[in-house]
Amino acid sequence: MAHAMNTAAATPPVAIAPRDFRRARHIKRNVKLHSQIRDLITANPACRYIGGNFAVEAIAARLGFQPHDLAITDVKIGRRIITLICVPHRIWDRAFPSAKCIDLRFQARQEGHAAILVPQAVVEREPRLGNSQLLARTANIRVDATSRMAVLAHLIDN
Repeated sequence: MAHAMNTAAATPPVAIAPRDFRRARHIKRNVKLHSQIRDLITANPACRYIGGNFAVEAIAARLGFQPHDLAITDVKIGRRIITLICVPHRIWDRAFPSAKCIDLRFQARQEGHAAILVPQAVVEREPRLGNSQLLARTANIRVDATSRMAVLAHLIDN
């Protein structure tokens, strides 16, 4: 029994492969990209965030994309529903993966989706992103007229 405990204690801990760290980083960036897209869409009163498009995500999976590779979402502008395919830098800046994105857009349009490719750089452009994030965080705050006047007076004085 004592011998078994010594061998168990001598076993080195299992190291996590660099690929797993990379995958976790890609998932985290994809979640952040989805959040940024949602903030940009909700900041514009003419647009409405709908959510993911499972049909286009299935096409992406057929083309070899992982679920965390692209941020695919639907937006309603007026009466039209447009599918945004947001492409991270690591895919957009390489020839073969970006060609697969163009093929994805083509196939999505063939199936009747109004698909648009959007590079991550367009989503993260400042000051638009910062302003939209501020608007998204304050969307549910109601300010009465007295408070507005107090803020306006403070801004005029300073």
